[in-house]
Amino acid sequence: MAIARYDSLPVFHREISSTEAAIDYEGKVAGLWHFILHHYFPSIEEYVHRPQDKVESGFLDFHTAHWMRGQECLFLVTQTKREARDVGELAWDEGKAQLARYLAAQARLTRSRQDHLRGALWSSAATRRYGIVAVGKRCRFYEYGGSGLHPIADERDEEDEEDEGEEGDESVKYSLVKNARAVHKKLLQIKRKH
Repeated sequence: MAIARYDSLPVFHREISSTEAAIDYEGKVAGLWHFILHHYFPSIEEYVHRPQDKVESGFLDFHTAHWMRGQECLFLVTQTKREARDVGELAWDEGKAQLARYLAAQARLTRSRQDHLRGALWSSAATRRYGIVAVGKRCRFYEYGGSGLHPIADERDEEDEEDEGEEGDESVKYSLVKNARAVHKKLLQIKRKH
């Protein structure tokens, strides 16, 4: 079943409108991403989103897991920052550093579980890790692998030419409003590949 783009839902536009005056408040950014994560990774499909989940190196804004065959597969960390923090690259660099720390810790945990479980869910294909850094109404997408944290490669087609986000140091900053098609595709890519 196809997933409707988040920007086709009236609640997205209401939430974006309500954040215009309050985007300086991190809770509004987190609320927007709470809606988006639940839309693409719904509980009816055995996904769970843990706000402020504790890990060895701190607290995650959102930690997403997928329960498959009775086993928990942690695969996505989303870090949210208020728009006022978007001065230069400071908020983006901080979010990326947090993702790298958290996803490395998650990978270590998975490797130690592999020694005990030896199950299919903990194979290298099933332990892909993803991260999203969201600052205000813009976001970046990352994948964590053996060589560290890297921007997720684009799966582009002709329709996406108009959807290019603002160029960053190493990855594109996608606007949730202007680049909705590209954000939609990234979220579907994460869902398909985790």
